Amino acid sequence: MVCLCVVSAVRVAPGAPPLCSRAPSRAVFSRCCTASAASRSRSGTRSTTYIMCPVDPKKTLDIKLPFLVMIMKNLKKYFTFEVQVLDDKNVHRRFRASNYQSTIRVKPFICTMPMRLDDGWNQIQFNLSDFMRRAYRTSCIKTLRVQIHANCRI
Repeated sequence: MVCLCVVSAVRVAPGAPPLCSRAPSRAVFSRCCTASAASRSRSGTRSTTYIMCPVDPKKTLDIKLPFLVMIMKNLKKYFTFEVQVLDDKNVHRRFRASNYQSTIRVKPFICTMPMRLDDGWNQIQFNLSDFMRRAYRTSCIKTLRVQIHANCRI
């Protein structure tokens, strides 16, 4: 499952450097002290506080599976995630889902959409092939990058 790749890639170790490219000093990345391996991201500035996988901008995930599955806890705060994919026309496209947006917008390189989270833990199943076909009439070749913005528990 893709979610296991993302979670294992962003796990925070004590004394490790920040996981995001631009982490303001107010950002908090912590591993929860529960039986599960969950990570938490909190900040007042969600646009500049994020977890990116892979961290190196020159590398890509190269995951060819058509589904992204994440288990997220609703912290009743604004939250967004972004997935960058490569299509069969060799174009990099992004899909952004957020719980503060109300309309779907499709632009040449980014598709933004609303997302509703229930109370507690939510399983997000993101069918990349279906979204790519509906938004751009192309096929999804592979997932390149996943970016998860504050505020959430993964």
